[in-house]
Amino acid sequence: MATTYSDFYNSVQTVEDGVGTSTILLASTAAAQAVDKTWTPRSGVGGGRVKTITAQSVIATIGGTSADIVRMFTLPSSARILELNACSEGTSTTYAADIGVYESGDAHDGALIDIDLFDAGSVLATAQAYIDSFALGVLTDVDRGRPLWHLCALGAATYTADPQIEMDICLTSSATLITVIETVTLVCLYTSG
Repeated sequence: MATTYSDFYNSVQTVEDGVGTSTILLASTAAAQAVDKTWTPRSGVGGGRVKTITAQSVIATIGGTSADIVRMFTLPSSARILELNACSEGTSTTYAADIGVYESGDAHDGALIDIDLFDAGSVLATAQAYIDSFALGVLTDVDRGRPLWHLCALGAATYTADPQIEMDICLTSSATLITVIETVTLVCLYTSG
């Protein structure tokens, strides 16, 4: 009976916790599958506390016009997102938004990283209670728990290592809000990387 190891044990000799390729895991030699017994995962991988951020925005004419950006909250690029849920009141009949990532910048004015990394154009015009928005864009459920910078690299970004920056999780309006206001809440569960 053969034994193989997940990236939790760093069996692929990665530099970043939980980030590696599976090609070595498929190797047929015992040496290629050997576990690194000296390696200890960081708390975001091998335990640690799950943290939550809840951010709410009342979106009106400003923030509700197509292509408007609503910066919801900030995470370090090393954070490992486990869940990202969206909720809305549904008072509008037209509002929709992408959920993506921007660099925080000096005054939360940083550049776009990926406009719809988590969610591509969810209709928030009807009442929504806790839509799991993590995998409604570029990502899949398999990507949960990877560092935020690595998630961005799966999308439009070209990171090959943690840039060690702050990143804003943002709504980008993809349909214009008509006449009424819409309250949108994002709830994020994550561990520090």
